[in-house]
Amino acid sequence: MLKKSVVTCLCFMIFVLSLSQQGNCAEQNHILFCRTFNDKWEPIDPSETFETNVVSWIAQGEKSFETPRIIVSLYKKIGAEERLLERKPMDVRPAWDTTGVRNMALPEEGTYILALDKPDGTPISSGMFTIKAMSISGSPLPEETLGTTLAKIFNKYLPKK
Repeated sequence: MLKKSVVTCLCFMIFVLSLSQQGNCAEQNHILFCRTFNDKWEPIDPSETFETNVVSWIAQGEKSFETPRIIVSLYKKIGAEERLLERKPMDVRPAWDTTGVRNMALPEEGTYILALDKPDGTPISSGMFTIKAMSISGSPLPEETLGTTLAKIFNKYLPKK
């Protein structure tokens, strides 16, 4: 009787551990969104909500990509549907397990899904982020007012003699 309860308890613990390991794998496959990232792949201002239409991202797979090219797909959520906006191949090294893009511009506010797949359709990583309406506050910069020319802007930053 005691032996049976110990075996049952061990089976339950193994089951719980396997579930927690699956959760860790899912987190490793998440795409991290941020304002930008540095040369050491450290994100600057990571978030899933942005007030600008320019976003950077870092994606990491469970293991190396094992392919010289991955497919990057961008979807926009519209209600319950996901509309494909763009799908492009991205060159990578097969030994890499991490890649990213700085300053990806988006057309408008909304919720977006970014997915990375191998050419055969095997998923690598995916994530979701939201672009909110940018708040308009403060007075415009002189460069943003009428009458400013590129020559004036250029001359403003010319080195002084």
